[in-house]
Amino acid sequence: MILLYRALGVLFLGLGLVGVFVPLLPTTVFVLAAAYCFARSSPSLYAWLLQHPRFGPYIKNWEERRAMPRGAKRIALAFTAVGAVLALLAATSHLVQIAIALVALGLVLVLLRVPVY
Repeated sequence: MILLYRALGVLFLGLGLVGVFVPLLPTTVFVLAAAYCFARSSPSLYAWLLQHPRFGPYIKNWEERRAMPRGAKRIALAFTAVGAVLALLAATSHLVQIAIALVALGLVLVLLRVPVY
């Protein structure tokens, strides 16, 4: 089970890093999932992630408050909207457009439910 959590942690962290550059991919969610997996599989990777200058504060705040900064929430919502519009304009298939719209809607609904500080 430890190896599964560690592998998932690496996968989620990789997706989070990709999400830094891809607007529709939620970086914070994947980094939080990676932290969850590393906390159960690798104390050293979990400690490294907590001490990371970019991701560490978000993880600590999430663990303490279960909330995100207001500015980060606004940016996430804006990037989701812009990314969805661009992806919808680029998509050539109606099925792909529906999938993009559903993913974007799901992201927006999740983000709206997260409290801010």
